[in-house]
Amino acid sequence: KVFLLLLLTPCSVFAQSGSGYSNPQSVTTPAGNTWYVLNRAGDYSNNEVECYNQSQVSFAANALTITTATGAYSCGDYDHTASNHNVLSGMVQTATKNFTFGDFQAKIEFPSGWPAFWMLGANCQPSNSVTADSITYGGKTCNRNSDADDSGELDAAEVKTGSLGNTAVLQNNCTNNNTCGYSNEVKVPNVTTNYHVYEMIWTSSSVHWYVDGTAGGSTTSNVPQNPLFIIFNAAASSGNGSPTNGQVMTVEWVKHCPTTCANNTSSVDANADFVDTFGSATTPPTVTGVTVVAK
Repeated sequence: KVFLLLLLTPCSVFAQSGSGYSNPQSVTTPAGNTWYVLNRAGDYSNNEVECYNQSQVSFAANALTITTATGAYSCGDYDHTASNHNVLSGMVQTATKNFTFGDFQAKIEFPSGWPAFWMLGANCQPSNSVTADSITYGGKTCNRNSDADDSGELDAAEVKTGSLGNTAVLQNNCTNNNTCGYSNEVKVPNVTTNYHVYEMIWTSSSVHWYVDGTAGGSTTSNVPQNPLFIIFNAAASSGNGSPTNGQVMTVEWVKHCPTTCANNTSSVDANADFVDTFGSATTPPTVTGVTVVAK
């Protein structure tokens, strides 16, 4: 592989033909949790129109924020050369931490578009930082939506304002050979203007979803048996919706409890073994260059 460094001005078009992504930015919060902030295009197979860029992500003021912008941008990923996109956004994932079963909760105010709080199989943890495709990267082979290959998916909350409007979220179990084995729509008042606590309890035999402590969907089919890692992102597409310029996705806290959490109203929880409130971590620097990889 051939590596070059392109120096660019912040918030400019940050890719050229044959390039368009760089290694993720690593951010460790005061809680000691390490997250990757991605610098790549969104999912090509879903016809997404966003560029994920660390300049849009902040870990500060006791919140994780992802700010969206609209305009003309160019980006690619490990498998695609740079192309035109019209949304600049962000995606973060746990860098090395993953989980097998438990209670997952996050307090979030979503933007419009296609934002989500979700999880992927641990074999996709290295490759998701550079591409949304099913590939071998970092010594792990990601075969998306295949739990048998440690590449399953669970969606705690998926917003699609283009098709569902501003008052609904999807709760999905997507481990069925590229098809969601279970999908449930839950009405959530003012999902894009109010905070809500989105919760998913995953056991070896079932998955149950809740919003603000109220039960939503549940399934006993296609339940993942292998570890998953956490993702927050704000995607966009013509069919599922796009944000307006300057909209912000705000995550006040996220936590995991090995069995069930003691409450669903705050990050303070004696049962939790993983908590992040994103307080006072340094905001990732604005991108001034990208690593160009010739394959």
